Amino acid sequence: MSGLGTRGAKRFAINGQVTVNGKPSRPNNRLAEGDSNAFEETKIKISTQATLLERDSNFLFLFKPRNMYCVSIPGSAAYSLEDFLPQILHDNKISGEARLLQRLDYGTSGIVLATTRHTEQNEFLISQREGKCQKLYLALLSGLLHQQKIVKNALATDKRKKSKILSKEAAPIRQTIITPIQVWEKPADLSEEFSAFFTEKQVCEFAENGLTLAVCEIKKGARHQIRAHAAHIGHPLAGDCLYNPGFSGETNFFLHQTRLSFNAHSCLCLPQWLPLSIKPATLNWIKEEYNF
Repeated sequence: MSGLGTRGAKRFAINGQVTVNGKPSRPNNRLAEGDSNAFEETKIKISTQATLLERDSNFLFLFKPRNMYCVSIPGSAAYSLEDFLPQILHDNKISGEARLLQRLDYGTSGIVLATTRHTEQNEFLISQREGKCQKLYLALLSGLLHQQKIVKNALATDKRKKSKILSKEAAPIRQTIITPIQVWEKPADLSEEFSAFFTEKQVCEFAENGLTLAVCEIKKGARHQIRAHAAHIGHPLAGDCLYNPGFSGETNFFLHQTRLSFNAHSCLCLPQWLPLSIKPATLNWIKEEYNF
C-alpha cells in the first residue's frame, strides 16, 4: 500500500493479512518468480483515525486515538501512530519523513507533535526545558473535585509499571495543576451523558463517588504523571484500574491532550468522548481560563 511504510507493511504480514498464492505469508517469506500476493485492508481502515490536525511550518500536530501506541512495541502486532506517519504524510501531500517529538500512553488520546525537519526538534525540546511549553489535558476523575489542586510530588518512573509518588517536591515543570470544570453526582446524569462510552457496570461504579471533568496542566510530563498525581489527591482517573484497584474490569480511562502550545505554535482538539451537550461550554471555559 502506498505510504504505509516498511513497519506498517510488516504488521499486515504478522496479522495474516498478506497472502502469497492464496495462503497467509509471514514477513520473512521471499517471493519466487510467478508468485502472486495480496493484502487485506481491514485493519488499516480502523487505524486511520490517526490524522493530521494542523500543520504549522515544519511542525505537525497529529491526533492519536485511544488504545493506540505512539511507537511500535517489539514483538507486538498492534499498529502504532509511528507506523502510519508515512500514510499521513502521503494523504496530506507532505514530502520527506516525520519524527514524533512526544508520546502519549496507549490509553490516552489527543495531540501528538511531530516534525518533518529534524533540526527543528530542538525548538520544542528547549521550550519544554525552559517551562515555556503548555500541555492541557481533559480528564474524567473519580469523585467530586470542587477546587483546584496543585500536585508537586516528584515521581519514580524507572523500570516500573506504575509510577511511584515520592515525598520530595518536583521541579515546577514536572508538577500538575488540576482544575475542575464540571461534576456529575447522579447515576442518571452519567447514563445520559456517557452512555456511548461507559458500560452499565462502569456507570454504577462511577456513580457511587460521582465524576469530575477536569483540566490537567503540565509543562513537561513524566511517565503516568497525570494518572499518578490524580490518584495521589484521591481522584484517580475514572476507569484507571492501575492507579485505583477499586475499579473492576479492564483499564479504560479517559484522558486526552486537548491543547499543546509552545512559542508561537499551538493546536486545540476536544476529545471524542466529551458529551456534545457540554463541548461548547468546555471550549469557552478553556479559552477564557487560559487566555487564548
